[in-house]
Amino acid sequence: MIYQAVLGACDALDGLKDGLIDDPPRCRFDPKTLECKGPDAASCLTRDQVQTAQVIMSAVHDRQTGVEVFPGLEAGTELAWPRRPEPIPVAVDLFKNIIFGNPNWDWRTFDLERDVAFADNRTQGTLSSISPDLSAFARRGGKLLMYHGWSDPAIAPGATVNYYSNVLAATTAPSNKASWVRLFMVPGIGHCRAESSD
Repeated sequence: MIYQAVLGACDALDGLKDGLIDDPPRCRFDPKTLECKGPDAASCLTRDQVQTAQVIMSAVHDRQTGVEVFPGLEAGTELAWPRRPEPIPVAVDLFKNIIFGNPNWDWRTFDLERDVAFADNRTQGTLSSISPDLSAFARRGGKLLMYHGWSDPAIAPGATVNYYSNVLAATTAPSNKASWVRLFMVPGIGHCRAESSD
């Protein structure tokens, strides 16, 4: 129901109604438009459901600095939103076994500011090699092709867009900076595969 409402609001923003949201960042859909005016029903969202949808679609920010930690999921990912009350197991196992070295670690104790900083320090870049300075690679003649599906529900597509922008800003490259690196954002592609509304 949320997906159909998002598609209805944003599919034609690119001038073509084709069942794809071509440029999700242009979509300004607010789940509050689906909030039930009366009793809960299959055709509307409760207040809690609206808030949950808004959280999923919103970026996560450091509460002290306001700096974005990770972008939210894009419009068009709704069909693949997780439907479980716990985080994905691979993330929990990562923090249990690699970050904290404690198989009894409880994800409910996770503190965004404290634990992300601890994880970054603990792994010293081995799990998040996100340095945007690829100057040595570019100067050696390296070519980098990147792609990401706009409908990816596992890794927010905006993270790749942000990284690409940071690479262009931080890398000292040959005269035509963008000639060695290209990013292709693909409508309708999820986590390395096409998503379907069926």
